Amino acid sequence: MAGLCEGGNEPTGSLKASTADYFGLNQYTTNKVTFKERGPSPSYIRDTGITPSAPSYWPVSSTSKWEKITPKGLRKVLKYIHDHYGKQWEIVITENGFIDHGQLEDVQRIVYIATYMMEMWKAIHLDGVNVSGYMIWSLLDNLEWTSGYRSGLYHVDFNNPARPRTPKISTQFVTDLTRTRTVPEKFLYYLNELNQLEFNDTG
Repeated sequence: MAGLCEGGNEPTGSLKASTADYFGLNQYTTNKVTFKERGPSPSYIRDTGITPSAPSYWPVSSTSKWEKITPKGLRKVLKYIHDHYGKQWEIVITENGFIDHGQLEDVQRIVYIATYMMEMWKAIHLDGVNVSGYMIWSLLDNLEWTSGYRSGLYHVDFNNPARPRTPKISTQFVTDLTRTRTVPEKFLYYLNELNQLEFNDTG
């Protein structure tokens, strides 16, 4: 962020005019952090200056242990960007999605998308954040470097040379979500439960 922020190299204040068209955000999960160096020197991990952690009771993907289901974290980071980098910037969520074993009945992915979408809408309508786009990662099962071929709304049979695609049940949920621009009210239960676990907060 050095050179892009007004007032020097510190990542505070508004981004300079004409340095970007929008703020692109990839967001999947949330961690608690403490300011403590770790890892070999030099290394990316040590350069962050933090040590991440997460309570064992946070829901987590059985495939990718790094991905906790923490929707309130999305709202918090959207508001942070809005408050620290200037209210005039459009924010596009360029990646948000859930990794599982590639099963067709991907119920956990539906809960993930529904609850994260609800927190995004809170950021827009309650916090005044200018979110102009949201992209689910991903449309098709693809290669996740540490998790194999999965994470899509459509299952891809990589053992078949024709690579046939089969829609998972989440495709119908996303279709209905796009058509109605509404998350079914039943997902409020999951959202409140997740927020209670994540931040002891149901707001």
